[in-house]
Order: sequence, then structure tokens, then C-alpha cells
Amino acid sequence: MLIDRIGSAPLHGPNDLVFNREGTLIFTDPGGSTVQTPTGRVVRRAADGESDVIAVGLAYPNGLALSPDESLLYVAETHTNRILRLSLAGRGRPGVFCTLPGRPGPDGLAVGPDGVLYVAHHGNGAVVAIDRDGRILGGLPAGGNGPTNCTIADDVLYVTEDDSASVYRLRLW
Repeated sequence: MLIDRIGSAPLHGPNDLVFNREGTLIFTDPGGSTVQTPTGRVVRRAADGESDVIAVGLAYPNGLALSPDESLLYVAETHTNRILRLSLAGRGRPGVFCTLPGRPGPDGLAVGPDGVLYVAHHGNGAVVAIDRDGRILGGLPAGGNGPTNCTIADDVLYVTEDDSASVYRLRLW
């Protein structure tokens, strides 16, 4: 086991994770977080074993992605239908980067080499592309209503989709 608590407090129920180039692990810990009880958090565990909470009070933090230079962390806050952005250089609450239209909310995230953020918008049948300024560029059809996660490899976007129980390959925006 790598981690099961922060200090003396157990984890709520980790969900998604990302590693930076230095081997630091960052993961969401939403547990049973809701809009009414926003107990979700984002945790960072450095390669040397030091752990700290970098964001608290979130309504179900879900997918994560790092900017190409790894200075910014994007967090899908599913129950508010928002994408949050947090500077990893400082402290503070994440700011709202973008609010998605429709429901129920964002899930997995990936960032392209040009900084475009891709959001698996579960329940909406699309992967939403968002530019560096938080403007929605449009949606890419995800093969069904339930896109859950996405990643980018060799300039190709791969998306998992619940309804069809499939993995799709899409062109980047």
C-alpha cells in the first residue's frame, strides 16, 4: 500500500490520479462528497513520501490533468458541473476554469500538447474541448452518452464509454 491516510485521517475514497514528471502523485479523494456536503479534496504525495492536501471543500472532485508545463492542475468537480484550475506553485482554493452546459457532470480529463483540455462529459455523449482561457471550443462525439475517462497518446485522444462498453479513438481538436 502506498497511502491510506493523511496524517491520522483516513482517505475518503480515492478516485482518479495523475503523476508529474518528477514522480509526484496527485489524486482526488471525493468519498461521498456532495454539493450539500462538499468534503472532497485533492491530495499530493511527493516521490519522497511527503503528503499534503492541496484542495479541500470540493463537491465530488473527479478527473485530473496537468497543464503541459505541469504548473497548473485541472480538476473535474462533477456535482457542480465545473472544471477547477489550481496553481501548483502556491496555495489557495482552486478557481473556476469553466462551467459545462448540461448535466450530470465532468469525469475524466486530458490535456493535449497545445494546452487544450479534453473533458469526458458523462451523460452528454461528448468529450468537450476547452481552450487555455476556459472557452468551450466544442464537443467530440464519444460513441454514446457515457464517456468516463480519456487520455492522449501520440496525438490521439482515447475515450472510455460506458453505454457501449467500448474504447474510442478520436482526433484531437
